[in-house]
Amino acid sequence: MASVEVEKLSEHLLKCPICLETYTTPKVLPCLHTFCRHCLQGLIHSGENTIICPTCRCEVSVPKDGVGALSTNFFINNMLDFLSVAKSNSNPVVCTNCEEQNRATSRCIECMEFLCAQCVAAHRRTRMTKEHEVIALGDLQAQKEVQEKLHRPLMCTVHERDVLKYFCETCDEPVCRECLIIDHREHHYGYLKDVDKRHRSEVGVLVMNTKKRIGPLKEAIEKVAETRQKLDCKLEEVRQQVMQNCKRCREVIEEREEEILTQVNNIYRMKSKTLEIQLDELEMMLGNLNSSIEFTESLLRHGNEAEVMIVKKQMTQRLHDLNNVKVEYMPLEDDLIDYTFSTDEFRKAIEHIGDVKVYHAYPPYCFATGVGIHRAKAGLEAVFLVTTKDRMNEIYSGRGEPIRVEIAPPEGDPVPTFVIDNDDGTYTISYQPIVRGTHQVKITMRNINIHGSPFSVNVTGRMDFGKVGKIMACFGCEGAGGGEFSMPWGVAIDDENHYLIVTDCNNHRVQVFDFEGTFIFKFGSEGTEKGQFKSPKGVARAPNGHIMVADCNNHRIQVFNEDGRFIRTFGSYGVERPGLMNHPCGVECTAGELVIVSEQDNHRVQLFNMNGEPVRQFGAQGFSKGQFIYPHHVCVNQRGRIIVADCVNDRVQVFDMEGKYLSDFGKEGSQNGLFDGPEGVACDDEDNILVCDYHNHRIQVFDSNGEFVSAFGAFGEDEGCFKNPCGIAVTKEGSIIVVDSGNNRIQVF
Repeated sequence: MASVEVEKLSEHLLKCPICLETYTTPKVLPCLHTFCRHCLQGLIHSGENTIICPTCRCEVSVPKDGVGALSTNFFINNMLDFLSVAKSNSNPVVCTNCEEQNRATSRCIECMEFLCAQCVAAHRRTRMTKEHEVIALGDLQAQKEVQEKLHRPLMCTVHERDVLKYFCETCDEPVCRECLIIDHREHHYGYLKDVDKRHRSEVGVLVMNTKKRIGPLKEAIEKVAETRQKLDCKLEEVRQQVMQNCKRCREVIEEREEEILTQVNNIYRMKSKTLEIQLDELEMMLGNLNSSIEFTESLLRHGNEAEVMIVKKQMTQRLHDLNNVKVEYMPLEDDLIDYTFSTDEFRKAIEHIGDVKVYHAYPPYCFATGVGIHRAKAGLEAVFLVTTKDRMNEIYSGRGEPIRVEIAPPEGDPVPTFVIDNDDGTYTISYQPIVRGTHQVKITMRNINIHGSPFSVNVTGRMDFGKVGKIMACFGCEGAGGGEFSMPWGVAIDDENHYLIVTDCNNHRVQVFDFEGTFIFKFGSEGTEKGQFKSPKGVARAPNGHIMVADCNNHRIQVFNEDGRFIRTFGSYGVERPGLMNHPCGVECTAGELVIVSEQDNHRVQLFNMNGEPVRQFGAQGFSKGQFIYPHHVCVNQRGRIIVADCVNDRVQVFDMEGKYLSDFGKEGSQNGLFDGPEGVACDDEDNILVCDYHNHRIQVFDSNGEFVSAFGAFGEDEGCFKNPCGIAVTKEGSIIVVDSGNNRIQVF
């Protein structure tokens, strides 16, 4: 047993974190934190059967038999015994074998008891114990090799008298001899001492691997502490900014107050002066009137004829003059100085004092999706979507997050990017690369990379359909063996496993090949049972890797895993009612987890969810827009448009995901842009539409608007020629896979 510093041992290992006393009956929780049994008992609230660990806050279920059934920390018990022996000189150990509380002098290794001198003597006299190994405490202190004997033997919890000597590898637990015979007889087991080294090594390796997390955790703690410190600084900085700006606002308000008061005072002085002048004039006029009237009345009352007549002319003239004076009886100014104040307008104005912005999105949880984050075409706009999540890993529906996108081409200047805030927590990013090669796309929020950033985007050149015609691979022939066909019909691409999945219609099976045409495996046989087929036609690969097969003459869709193991089926024969089928021919899966099925004899298209439950349907028998005569294959372009080969109407029709008719192109004929029984349809990543022109034995290419681009192939058996091409698909690298049905082969261009 390795030597231990007693003081450190006592302080760090042997004191309960709850009561801060030396452990009594130490119990260890699944989180590896140890507490006294009675302390844990005190943590259980009435009516509850859980304990919250005081150290790590982990919730622990209490066993049915109570806290006592929790694992005992035998290591702590042994350390307590070691501590008792080590300190026995200064802190005497009490005999645990009797009730006399005498000082212990020795320890019985078998009984695991501290014994006083009397009990040692009794131990050696008693028949059952006289052969026990009793060692004096002084010897245990002095001899380190003897200290190993302090370890208490672990007893079986089922057979309490039996020691745990074996280890069941099957059950990964120590067992006693009785348990081994009764419950573990057929299990792989060994002696504890024999398996100990290997398991110690395994645990040691696990400890080393676990220690590797300490460094990143310490760095994280430093970063969090640093961020907290920066947050404190930012708090004071923003507080100062707010106070300074509001102080300036108050100064502006005070300045405006002075301006308004000055304006009011000026208006007052002007009005007051006008009224003052008017008042003086009116008072002067009143004085003139009173004095003239008084003089005239006095003269008329007291003067004789001569006196009156002498001043008559003068009085008359004066009174006429006073009566002719124009007087403004109304005040020349009013008493109104109105001041209006709009609280609402003021509130609106002070809203512009500033906004406090906090960002809820947590960059490590935010992610990017879409074709544009994986691949792009030089000279074409590429688009992807960034979805933000908060610190609870929930989709954040807010707006205004500072997203920065930097795209570095293999050489030259960075590619300009455009970010559109969709106001729902998502952001649409678009860019148009110029050169080919690997571009590094770095997406950050507040200088922190989102999940997966930086991304590597492979930018390739645009497809030159005028140069299509060179055969990259050609495989298959007529037959029933692996890699042979009898009227192959549809093809789907598994880009993850680099597989081509082909329906072998008249062999009633599905075959899987690699991209070079090497046969990998097949599944299915003729029949009506689960996993069997009758003329399988369309095939598609779902986003979750499942393979969807249009089991045409069984009127159903069958679902298999990527290894060809049957999972489920949906659909049965019927007309009109949603979910029923009549010769399903084409099948396609969308990124939004919808399954699109074209029904040949119901002349319609149905949409299902991934569980096979009908979602909607559109189309009916007829020649008008949105109607079909034997619709065959179906595909979906990058914009979510549904492309349907309307076979007997010799046209291709385009719908949105709701089934609304959008456009169509083509009519019967053999010239470019015309069809004679269009069958397979596929779209590349530029939304060009490739169509198998069945009876014209060629492939025609149209742009996303249905305008003819080019055609390749002719009737024949040579490579590059076709006999009734039926199925078609395009890999993400741009390879074109054609099911050359009449020639019972697959051609890759």
